[in-house]
Amino acid sequence: VDHFEVDLEMVTSDPDDSFVDQQEEGSIEVITNAELDLQIESVIVKNEGMWQCKVCGKTTKIKQHMKYHAEKHIPGQSHTCPVCNKVFATRNSMKSHLYKLCNKNRS
Repeated sequence: VDHFEVDLEMVTSDPDDSFVDQQEEGSIEVITNAELDLQIESVIVKNEGMWQCKVCGKTTKIKQHMKYHAEKHIPGQSHTCPVCNKVFATRNSMKSHLYKLCNKNRS
């Protein structure tokens, strides 16, 4: 690809955008970012000033870092790059990929 533009805000910021593919027994169910955020919130808890993952026990002081981590534990979901179709387990991984890809191709 010689040149492309991706609106990164469009890809990851609107909580009502439906772009998360969730695999269920051979079919694909599209869920919204807001629904995924609710699932993530259900697996994290604030405990003695630290955010903790209910699944594995990992802790961090910063809630957003815990949300990035906890998304890995939500089963059956994936995020596909709109440029190259590479599939990622988390929205943050896809966003990082897009930033790197866009910056690499602007040089």
